[in-house]
Amino acid sequence: MNEQNQNLLKKISRANAAIQFLAQAGCIVASVEIGNRNTLIKLQEKPNGGFITGAFKKRDFINGANVFTMVATVRQCQVEWHEVVLSTPERAHG
Repeated sequence: MNEQNQNLLKKISRANAAIQFLAQAGCIVASVEIGNRNTLIKLQEKPNGGFITGAFKKRDFINGANVFTMVATVRQCQVEWHEVVLSTPERAHG
């Protein structure tokens, strides 16, 4: 088997281990992207229970809400989810 296929199989194995870990913790995996650099696993919602501590990646302001993209590493895979914080009128106007 060539090196590229071996690397792909390693990434699939890591993704499988990460998905199993996340599923056992009650997370719902929305998608998996296996690319050239990192494997990206996107969760449907924020993980509960504090077993994954995410780092802030970016913030968007959409329809009056702050949408934070959080990121963590699980089993050598990048895991992302969104956390939505609604803005109160006091915050919106300063």
